[in-house]
Amino acid sequence: MVTKLFKAILGITGVMIIFVSAFFFYMRYHDGPMELITGGPFQSGTIVTEGKGNTLDISALKDRSTIEFQSGAPPRSRTVWLAVHDSRLFIASAYMNENYAKIWKQWPHQIKDNNKILLRIDGNIYQRQLIRTYDPEITSAAGLETERKYGLKIVPEDVKQERVWLYEVVAKNHDKPV
Repeated sequence: MVTKLFKAILGITGVMIIFVSAFFFYMRYHDGPMELITGGPFQSGTIVTEGKGNTLDISALKDRSTIEFQSGAPPRSRTVWLAVHDSRLFIASAYMNENYAKIWKQWPHQIKDNNKILLRIDGNIYQRQLIRTYDPEITSAAGLETERKYGLKIVPEDVKQERVWLYEVVAKNHDKPV
């Protein structure tokens, strides 16, 4: 009886492992992320050539909950929270000092080598890059915005201690360090 029960549990566990593995493999090629699950490269959307009045209105994103972005190498997409302050767009990666975060928080480390990203907002794709910032004034402002929107405040000490990595989303080929 115990042997049959053990075999049944082992069989169900094996099927679940296969299903979950297949799902994550599928997501590597899926058109963008699925909520918290990292997705593949963007396959849909219109690439916006900016200029001549055709630019991303960052201030319109102030009350938006999430945006999608795709890193360059490897080409993976994810959904992230955002903060808008003074018509500047910021995203953060928290829990960077936690060991368990290394499992799913790989994109900040990949951004070190290639900071170019694609933002997909309402079916439009914008070419941008991420510039990491340590500026306490910016951190405080972005932290107040994340507290307003998500109930999670980022403080300058979090950034200084590298518990949170804060990035400004800037136009592609932007050279100014933040």
